[in-house]
Amino acid sequence: GWSRWDQTPLPTLEDAISSCMTRWMTERRQEGYVGEDAPAHRVRQLAAYLRSEEISPEQKSKPLEPILDDKLPSDRMLGLGDPAFGGVVFRQSCGICHKLDGTGPAPSLVRNGYSRYQIAKKVRGLDKMGLNGLIMPSFSKDRLSDRQLLNIVAYIYQL
Repeated sequence: GWSRWDQTPLPTLEDAISSCMTRWMTERRQEGYVGEDAPAHRVRQLAAYLRSEEISPEQKSKPLEPILDDKLPSDRMLGLGDPAFGGVVFRQSCGICHKLDGTGPAPSLVRNGYSRYQIAKKVRGLDKMGLNGLIMPSFSKDRLSDRQLLNIVAYIYQL
């Protein structure tokens, strides 16, 4: 079902859209913290967009995967690594397959579009799918500490 911003249940998608637009996206009224009523045609347009499978990436996208606390550092932590230290660890642990500059013969890591989370999943072995049937060896916490993981993620992310 649908709900308002304050978790009050609402019967339709249009009611939920109108509630959000009135709360955050329209001109503020003099009294209170809410805005003017949302224009009905804008509510209909947004509802049609969200229901359309042809143009709505929201309906095509995969849900976010939860981060496993015992396997990966948090999203916030994944952004705190030091690429200089990560480069040292990368050359020691990954350079054999990915070359010292990350270009291969294993799949190139240069501008590959992976998020920090995706990189960390590959390194920890939570995403074993590789190219051409190859499987990347995993680096568990006993082989690569969380601090080293943060640094190596920062290094790969900036390639």
